[in-house]
Amino acid sequence: MTFAAGAAPGVWDLTPVLARIRAAFAGVRLAERYHCNLEHVAGGSVVVVTQPCDVAVPVLPGREVARRAIESRLELVHGVGPVRAASLRAGGVRVVADLAQLPDYAERARPICEEWESDDLVGICDRLKARLAGRGHLLGALLAGCVRLEEIAFLDVETLGLSGNAIFLAGIGRFRAGSFVVEQYLAPGYGDEPAMLARLVRELIDARLVVTYNGRTADIPWIRSRCFYHGIASPPELAHVDLVYGTRRHFVHDAEMIADARLPTVQHEVLGLSRPGHDVPSMAVPELYLEYVATANEGMLVPVIDHNRSDLEALVVLLARLCDEALAACS
Repeated sequence: MTFAAGAAPGVWDLTPVLARIRAAFAGVRLAERYHCNLEHVAGGSVVVVTQPCDVAVPVLPGREVARRAIESRLELVHGVGPVRAASLRAGGVRVVADLAQLPDYAERARPICEEWESDDLVGICDRLKARLAGRGHLLGALLAGCVRLEEIAFLDVETLGLSGNAIFLAGIGRFRAGSFVVEQYLAPGYGDEPAMLARLVRELIDARLVVTYNGRTADIPWIRSRCFYHGIASPPELAHVDLVYGTRRHFVHDAEMIADARLPTVQHEVLGLSRPGHDVPSMAVPELYLEYVATANEGMLVPVIDHNRSDLEALVVLLARLCDEALAACS
């Protein structure tokens, strides 16, 4: 990538990227490359791109293993810090349920046990983030073992720029009958964003856990904001595992394996995965969609669709890896 002539530092010239994509995919029709359906939703249209993916079924911990690992962090109980937790462990206290039997801690520990008994994954997830910060996010990956694999929705969206701009593509990865299938909802025009959002929300209704990368501050609030703007129903309240925080905490700060937590860095240096050969930087994605709308050249969307799918595939592999790291940290 090069700087634009005369531009201030940090302003990238995307001309070479756009020219490369035009040359590679001019005249390509999405229906020739993908399985596509045009659906009419909420007064607009949405192109649904369905792609079976060659992603292995992840081996995730079972519910009891996950619960015991999470509850071994006695710091989940208000008033218990690292020093107090170490002292309690030395005295034979292993999990939060043990604290619930002690008079001095019972009132504060029992609500945590009740969250597990009532299967309140949202509450457990929020408590992990609030009490344990980055390490809580790492442990949050274990919640994936507390639901059926088919109840996990892997989510990634593509937008027209910074926060507040329109979302034009939303990708959802779900396991169906043992296979990982990605469905991508594309707004074929600017006016079709509400239809795309409505289709996305419909897909999330039967999920219990959503997995994103940087979705806590980007994807999820962005989706809710755009739904509010268009006056349509927002996604249901789900337990949310945002893998960027656990990744940063473990692989950047603790293990010092990588210099940054950008997903392409994690894919290459931690997971050993490759990006599509025609991948584009995230900053080029809005320009590709804008040119597609202006010219009706569907080929400009090929790198965007494959970029989105690659991110979703990486989330599956990364989730399993973070579960392993979380269990090791609790052993």
